[in-house]
Amino acid sequence: MSDPASSVRCATSRLTDLIAKAKAKDADLGRELEREFRALSSRRAFGLNFERHRPENVELPGRPIRGFGR
Repeated sequence: MSDPASSVRCATSRLTDLIAKAKAKDADLGRELEREFRALSSRRAFGLNFERHRPENVELPGRPIRGFGR
């Protein structure tokens, strides 16, 4: 079984590697990408992430109530 934390580190490492490549070709683009990456990574963890959401409610007048997944 693989360690989920290692896959998160791997994904982050891959992104930082790609940002470094972008910086080497275009310093301004690399800095912009790095700034956005840092902003996003500070707000939310990478990897499997269940976002909070509100359940959807839909009215279907005249339709019978059925069980899950039917």
